[in-house]
Amino acid sequence: MSCADAVFNGDPLVGEEVLRLRDTFGAKTVVETGTFRGNTTRWFAKRFEKVYTIEINETIFAETRATFNAHPNVTPLLGSSPDVLPHLLEDIFKPTDKAKSPVLF
Repeated sequence: MSCADAVFNGDPLVGEEVLRLRDTFGAKTVVETGTFRGNTTRWFAKRFEKVYTIEINETIFAETRATFNAHPNVTPLLGSSPDVLPHLLEDIFKPTDKAKSPVLF
């Protein structure tokens, strides 16, 4: 299975819809919950200015984190999404940043 096949479980329509939403709303940032092997993360990294990816499994996090060194716009985060998201959203949407672009999840 190629990386392209593994993105969105091989459904190209999902990728097309993500890009449509990005373009319609001007989203520059995406938050991914569940990194797994990082295929979708790399797909996002090529299409968004900033990517945050959250992984709960320490082993998977350690294995994939190094692969994101080639993608400076990717920030991998270790933890559960319910724990990490509130803090991440505070950082993304600081009160002083009134002109932030929309974020896709």
